[in-house]
Amino acid sequence: MLENFFCKSNAFLLIIISIWTSLRMKIVRLLLILLASGCSIFLLIILLFFVFPFFQTSNYENTPERKLFTYDPLLLEPAKTHFLLSYKNNQQPPEGQIHYLLSALEKSRQKLMSDFNLSTYPSIFVLVFTDRQQYETVANIHVVDQQPLSGFFHDQGRVYFFIDSAEPSIDFSEFLSLSMHEMTHEIMKEKLNESFKLTPIWFLEGMAEYECRPESIKKERNQSVKSNKNKKYMNTLDTVDAAIRSRKSQDEMLLGYYTALYFVDHLIDKYGFEKVMQVVDSMPSTDKSFYDAFPEVTGDKLEDVYAGWFLGL
Repeated sequence: MLENFFCKSNAFLLIIISIWTSLRMKIVRLLLILLASGCSIFLLIILLFFVFPFFQTSNYENTPERKLFTYDPLLLEPAKTHFLLSYKNNQQPPEGQIHYLLSALEKSRQKLMSDFNLSTYPSIFVLVFTDRQQYETVANIHVVDQQPLSGFFHDQGRVYFFIDSAEPSIDFSEFLSLSMHEMTHEIMKEKLNESFKLTPIWFLEGMAEYECRPESIKKERNQSVKSNKNKKYMNTLDTVDAAIRSRKSQDEMLLGYYTALYFVDHLIDKYGFEKVMQVVDSMPSTDKSFYDAFPEVTGDKLEDVYAGWFLGL
Protein backbone atom coordinates (compact mmCIF):
# COMPACT_ATOMS: atom_id res chain seq x y z
CA MET A 1 0.00 0.00 0.00
CA LEU A 2 2.76 2.42 0.97
CA GLU A 3 4.64 1.56 -2.23
CA ASN A 4 1.53 2.30 -4.32
CA PHE A 5 1.17 5.62 -2.50
CA PHE A 6 4.72 6.62 -3.40
CA CYS A 7 4.24 5.52 -7.02
CA LYS A 8 1.08 7.59 -7.33
CA SER A 9 2.80 10.52 -5.62
CA ASN A 10 5.70 10.30 -8.03
CA ALA A 11 3.34 10.23 -10.99
CA PHE A 12 1.44 13.23 -9.65
CA LEU A 13 4.71 15.09 -9.14
CA LEU A 14 5.75 14.39 -12.73
CA ILE A 15 2.47 15.83 -13.98
CA ILE A 16 3.06 19.04 -12.01
CA ILE A 17 6.62 19.25 -13.29
CA SER A 18 5.48 18.92 -16.90
CA ILE A 19 3.20 21.94 -16.45
CA TRP A 20 6.16 24.04 -15.33
CA THR A 21 8.49 22.91 -18.07
CA SER A 22 8.43 26.08 -20.19
CA LEU A 23 9.46 28.35 -17.31
CA ARG A 24 11.60 26.11 -15.15
CA MET A 25 13.62 23.88 -17.45
CA LYS A 26 16.64 23.76 -15.19
CA ILE A 27 14.78 22.64 -12.08
CA VAL A 28 12.73 20.16 -14.12
CA ARG A 29 15.85 18.44 -15.37
CA LEU A 30 17.16 18.21 -11.82
CA LEU A 31 13.92 16.77 -10.48
CA LEU A 32 13.72 14.18 -13.24
CA ILE A 33 17.25 13.06 -12.50
CA LEU A 34 16.42 12.73 -8.83
CA LEU A 35 13.27 10.76 -9.62
CA ALA A 36 15.24 8.39 -11.82
CA SER A 37 17.67 7.87 -8.95
CA GLY A 38 14.82 6.87 -6.61
CA CYS A 39 15.05 9.89 -4.30
CA SER A 40 12.29 10.40 -1.79
CA ILE A 41 9.38 12.80 -2.30
CA PHE A 42 10.49 14.60 0.83
CA LEU A 43 13.84 15.45 -0.75
CA LEU A 44 12.13 16.59 -3.93
CA ILE A 45 9.88 18.96 -1.96
CA ILE A 46 12.93 20.36 -0.17
CA LEU A 47 14.60 21.00 -3.53
CA LEU A 48 11.43 22.50 -4.98
CA PHE A 49 10.99 25.12 -2.28
CA PHE A 50 14.59 25.88 -1.35
CA VAL A 51 16.60 25.38 -4.55
CA PHE A 52 14.08 26.79 -7.04
CA PRO A 53 14.35 30.46 -5.83
CA PHE A 54 17.99 30.52 -6.96
CA PHE A 55 17.04 29.84 -10.57
CA GLN A 56 16.27 32.90 -12.67
CA THR A 57 13.10 32.95 -14.77
CA SER A 58 13.49 36.49 -16.07
CA ASN A 59 16.30 38.71 -17.29
CA TYR A 60 14.81 41.54 -15.25
CA GLU A 61 14.47 39.88 -11.83
CA ASN A 62 17.57 41.45 -10.27
CA THR A 63 17.62 44.82 -11.99
CA PRO A 64 17.26 47.93 -9.78
CA GLU A 65 13.89 48.85 -11.26
CA ARG A 66 12.57 45.34 -10.47
CA LYS A 67 12.50 46.34 -6.79
CA LEU A 68 10.09 49.17 -7.60
CA PHE A 69 7.72 47.53 -10.04
CA THR A 70 5.85 44.32 -10.70
CA TYR A 71 5.87 43.27 -14.33
CA ASP A 72 2.72 42.02 -15.97
CA PRO A 73 3.49 41.70 -19.69
CA LEU A 74 0.63 42.73 -21.95
CA LEU A 75 0.99 41.19 -25.38
CA LEU A 76 -1.16 42.19 -28.32
CA GLU A 77 -1.21 39.67 -31.14
CA PRO A 78 2.12 38.04 -30.15
CA ALA A 79 2.62 36.56 -33.61
CA LYS A 80 2.60 40.02 -35.19
CA THR A 81 4.58 42.11 -32.71
CA HIS A 82 8.25 42.10 -31.75
CA PHE A 83 7.74 43.98 -28.48
CA LEU A 84 6.90 42.88 -24.97
CA LEU A 85 4.91 45.80 -23.56
CA SER A 86 4.34 46.24 -19.84
CA TYR A 87 2.97 48.94 -17.54
CA LYS A 88 4.49 49.51 -14.12
CA ASN A 89 2.58 48.18 -11.12
CA ASN A 90 0.30 46.21 -13.45
CA GLN A 91 -1.55 49.44 -14.18
CA GLN A 92 -4.28 49.12 -16.75
CA PRO A 93 -3.65 51.51 -19.67
CA PRO A 94 -6.35 53.63 -21.30
CA GLU A 95 -8.46 51.75 -23.79
CA GLY A 96 -6.67 51.23 -27.08
CA GLN A 97 -3.33 52.63 -25.89
CA ILE A 98 -1.47 49.31 -26.14
CA HIS A 99 -2.42 48.90 -29.78
CA TYR A 100 -1.53 52.56 -30.36
CA LEU A 101 1.96 52.17 -28.88
CA LEU A 102 2.69 48.83 -30.51
CA SER A 103 1.65 50.23 -33.88
CA ALA A 104 4.17 53.06 -33.52
CA LEU A 105 6.89 50.69 -32.30
CA GLU A 106 6.35 48.31 -35.21
CA LYS A 107 6.37 51.18 -37.70
CA SER A 108 9.65 52.44 -36.19
CA ARG A 109 11.12 48.96 -36.40
CA GLN A 110 10.26 48.63 -40.09
CA LYS A 111 11.85 51.98 -40.97
CA LEU A 112 15.02 51.28 -39.01
CA MET A 113 15.45 47.82 -40.50
CA SER A 114 15.20 49.40 -43.94
CA ASP A 115 17.56 52.29 -43.16
CA PHE A 116 20.23 50.08 -41.58
CA ASN A 117 19.68 47.23 -44.04
CA LEU A 118 18.96 44.72 -41.28
CA SER A 119 17.57 41.25 -41.91
CA THR A 120 16.61 40.74 -38.26
CA TYR A 121 15.82 42.97 -35.31
CA PRO A 122 15.90 41.81 -31.68
CA SER A 123 12.77 41.62 -29.56
CA ILE A 124 12.47 44.61 -27.24
CA PHE A 125 11.08 44.80 -23.71
CA VAL A 126 9.17 48.08 -23.33
CA LEU A 127 8.21 49.41 -19.90
CA VAL A 128 5.75 52.30 -19.74
CA PHE A 129 5.74 54.68 -16.76
CA THR A 130 2.83 57.01 -16.05
CA ASP A 131 4.32 58.46 -12.87
CA ARG A 132 6.85 61.20 -13.61
CA GLN A 133 8.82 60.84 -10.36
CA GLN A 134 9.18 57.07 -10.60
CA TYR A 135 10.36 57.36 -14.20
CA GLU A 136 12.91 60.02 -13.27
CA THR A 137 14.23 57.82 -10.45
CA VAL A 138 14.83 54.82 -12.69
CA ALA A 139 16.02 56.76 -15.77
CA ASN A 140 18.06 59.22 -13.69
CA ILE A 141 16.90 62.12 -15.84
CA HIS A 142 14.69 65.14 -15.31
CA VAL A 143 11.51 65.44 -17.35
CA VAL A 144 10.28 68.98 -17.93
CA ASP A 145 6.93 69.50 -16.21
CA GLN A 146 5.13 70.32 -19.44
CA GLN A 147 6.66 67.38 -21.30
CA PRO A 148 4.03 64.60 -21.67
CA LEU A 149 6.40 62.08 -23.31
CA SER A 150 9.93 60.91 -22.65
CA GLY A 151 12.04 57.90 -23.59
CA PHE A 152 15.11 56.19 -22.22
CA PHE A 153 17.28 53.41 -23.65
CA HIS A 154 18.08 51.46 -20.50
CA ASP A 155 20.24 48.69 -21.90
CA GLN A 156 20.34 46.19 -24.71
CA GLY A 157 16.83 44.87 -25.26
CA ARG A 158 15.11 47.30 -22.88
CA VAL A 159 13.50 50.67 -23.58
CA TYR A 160 11.50 52.75 -21.10
CA PHE A 161 8.90 55.42 -21.85
CA PHE A 162 7.14 57.99 -19.72
CA ILE A 163 3.59 58.84 -20.75
CA ASP A 164 1.86 61.45 -18.61
CA SER A 165 -1.34 59.90 -17.28
CA ALA A 166 -2.88 63.37 -17.14
CA GLU A 167 -2.71 63.68 -20.91
CA PRO A 168 -6.02 62.66 -22.54
CA SER A 169 -4.27 61.48 -25.71
CA ILE A 170 -0.83 60.94 -27.21
CA ASP A 171 0.55 62.63 -30.28
CA PHE A 172 1.19 59.63 -32.53
CA SER A 173 3.87 61.36 -34.61
CA GLU A 174 5.72 62.47 -31.48
CA PHE A 175 5.68 59.00 -29.94
CA LEU A 176 6.73 57.56 -33.31
CA SER A 177 9.77 59.86 -33.33
CA LEU A 178 10.51 59.07 -29.69
CA SER A 179 10.35 55.31 -30.23
CA MET A 180 12.53 55.57 -33.34
CA HIS A 181 15.10 57.57 -31.37
CA GLU A 182 15.36 55.03 -28.55
CA MET A 183 15.34 52.05 -30.90
CA THR A 184 18.23 53.56 -32.88
CA HIS A 185 20.21 53.36 -29.64
CA GLU A 186 19.26 49.68 -29.52
CA ILE A 187 20.67 49.16 -33.03
CA MET A 188 23.87 51.01 -32.16
CA LYS A 189 24.28 48.89 -29.03
CA GLU A 190 23.67 45.74 -31.07
CA LYS A 191 26.27 46.79 -33.67
CA LEU A 192 28.90 48.11 -31.29
CA ASN A 193 28.55 45.64 -28.43
CA GLU A 194 31.30 46.48 -25.90
CA SER A 195 32.52 49.31 -28.15
CA PHE A 196 29.31 51.17 -27.32
CA LYS A 197 31.11 52.73 -24.35
CA LEU A 198 33.90 53.92 -26.68
CA THR A 199 31.44 55.86 -28.81
CA PRO A 200 30.91 59.57 -28.05
CA ILE A 201 27.48 60.57 -26.84
CA TRP A 202 27.16 63.25 -29.53
CA PHE A 203 27.35 60.57 -32.24
CA LEU A 204 24.88 58.20 -30.54
CA GLU A 205 22.36 60.98 -29.93
CA GLY A 206 23.03 62.57 -33.31
CA MET A 207 22.32 59.27 -35.10
CA ALA A 208 19.15 58.75 -33.05
CA GLU A 209 17.94 62.26 -33.90
CA TYR A 210 18.91 61.85 -37.55
CA GLU A 211 16.73 58.74 -37.81
CA CYS A 212 13.70 60.06 -35.98
CA ARG A 213 13.32 63.65 -37.20
CA PRO A 214 11.64 64.67 -40.47
CA GLU A 215 13.46 67.09 -42.75
CA SER A 216 11.34 70.06 -41.64
CA ILE A 217 12.38 69.57 -38.01
CA LYS A 218 16.02 69.04 -39.00
CA LYS A 219 16.09 72.35 -40.88
CA GLU A 220 14.45 74.16 -37.97
CA ARG A 221 16.97 72.81 -35.48
CA ASN A 222 19.90 73.40 -37.80
CA GLN A 223 18.88 77.05 -37.94
CA SER A 224 18.85 77.14 -34.15
CA VAL A 225 22.45 75.88 -34.12
CA LYS A 226 23.53 78.56 -36.59
CA SER A 227 21.89 81.25 -34.46
CA ASN A 228 23.74 80.08 -31.35
CA LYS A 229 27.16 79.16 -32.74
CA ASN A 230 28.79 81.70 -30.45
CA LYS A 231 28.00 79.52 -27.42
CA LYS A 232 31.27 78.27 -25.92
CA TYR A 233 29.94 74.76 -25.33
CA MET A 234 29.69 74.27 -29.10
CA ASN A 235 33.38 74.94 -29.86
CA THR A 236 34.53 71.29 -29.91
CA LEU A 237 32.99 67.83 -30.01
CA ASP A 238 33.97 67.32 -26.37
CA THR A 239 32.03 70.41 -25.31
CA VAL A 240 29.03 69.24 -27.36
CA ASP A 241 29.22 65.96 -25.43
CA ALA A 242 29.27 67.89 -22.16
CA ALA A 243 26.27 69.98 -23.24
CA ILE A 244 24.22 66.86 -24.00
CA ARG A 245 25.07 65.43 -20.58
CA SER A 246 24.29 68.74 -18.89
CA ARG A 247 21.74 68.71 -16.11
CA LYS A 248 22.19 72.39 -15.28
CA SER A 249 20.50 73.96 -18.29
CA GLN A 250 17.71 72.58 -20.45
CA ASP A 251 18.62 75.04 -23.20
CA GLU A 252 22.26 73.93 -23.18
CA MET A 253 21.28 70.26 -23.34
CA LEU A 254 18.85 70.81 -26.22
CA LEU A 255 21.37 72.82 -28.20
CA GLY A 256 23.85 69.98 -27.66
CA TYR A 257 21.32 67.56 -29.19
CA TYR A 258 20.64 69.94 -32.09
CA THR A 259 24.36 70.34 -32.79
CA ALA A 260 24.89 66.58 -32.71
CA LEU A 261 22.03 66.12 -35.19
CA TYR A 262 23.35 68.82 -37.50
CA PHE A 263 26.91 67.46 -37.49
CA VAL A 264 25.85 63.81 -38.02
CA ASP A 265 23.67 65.04 -40.87
CA HIS A 266 26.79 66.73 -42.29
CA LEU A 267 28.88 63.54 -41.93
CA ILE A 268 26.28 61.47 -43.75
CA ASP A 269 25.96 64.10 -46.46
CA LYS A 270 29.76 64.28 -46.86
CA TYR A 271 30.71 60.58 -46.64
CA GLY A 272 27.44 58.72 -47.15
CA PHE A 273 25.42 56.62 -44.70
CA GLU A 274 27.21 53.37 -45.58
CA LYS A 275 30.66 54.88 -44.99
CA VAL A 276 29.63 56.20 -41.57
CA MET A 277 28.30 52.74 -40.71
CA GLN A 278 31.61 51.25 -41.82
CA VAL A 279 33.25 53.26 -39.05
CA VAL A 280 30.74 51.83 -36.57
CA ASP A 281 31.08 48.26 -37.84
CA SER A 282 34.89 48.38 -37.70
CA MET A 283 35.01 49.25 -34.01
CA PRO A 284 34.09 45.93 -32.29
CA SER A 285 36.78 43.94 -34.12
CA THR A 286 39.53 46.49 -33.48
CA ASP A 287 38.56 47.77 -29.99
CA LYS A 288 39.21 51.27 -31.29
CA SER A 289 37.29 54.35 -30.26
CA PHE A 290 35.11 56.20 -32.74
CA TYR A 291 37.75 58.93 -33.00
CA ASP A 292 40.45 56.37 -33.90
CA ALA A 293 38.30 54.33 -36.28
CA PHE A 294 36.98 57.34 -38.21
CA PRO A 295 40.25 58.38 -39.97
CA GLU A 296 41.06 54.76 -40.86
CA VAL A 297 37.82 54.48 -42.81
CA THR A 298 37.46 58.02 -44.17
CA GLY A 299 41.06 59.28 -44.27
CA ASP A 300 40.06 62.40 -42.32
CA LYS A 301 40.56 63.34 -38.70
CA LEU A 302 37.20 63.83 -37.03
CA GLU A 303 38.20 66.89 -35.02
CA ASP A 304 39.36 68.62 -38.22
CA VAL A 305 36.10 67.78 -39.97
CA TYR A 306 34.13 69.30 -37.10
CA ALA A 307 36.31 72.43 -36.97
CA GLY A 308 35.88 73.03 -40.71
CA TRP A 309 32.15 72.42 -40.53
CA PHE A 310 31.74 74.71 -37.52
CA LEU A 311 33.61 77.58 -39.17
CA GLY A 312 31.35 77.28 -42.20
CA LEU A 313 28.09 77.61 -40.23
